[in-house]
Amino acid sequence: MFPEEPEKMLAIARCESSLNQDAVSPTRDFGVFQINEASWDDLSTEMGLDYKGSVRDNLLMARHVYEVQGLSAWVCWTKYLT
Repeated sequence: MFPEEPEKMLAIARCESSLNQDAVSPTRDFGVFQINEASWDDLSTEMGLDYKGSVRDNLLMARHVYEVQGLSAWVCWTKYLT
């Protein structure tokens, strides 16, 4: 899913959610990659993705977020810069 930076993305997912697809933050971030509802809900619906309920779709949405914003999309990203 993230061939460019697999170790960093795995570390970010661990930091963001402890790899828990059921994780929901107070700011309405969902799943393994803590996809933000306000920022990405409409687009995920257009893409046919259920990032809140599906690990696969959470990863696919995270891939899109990564393509748009890079590592900086995640709060934990600063821990993994080289």
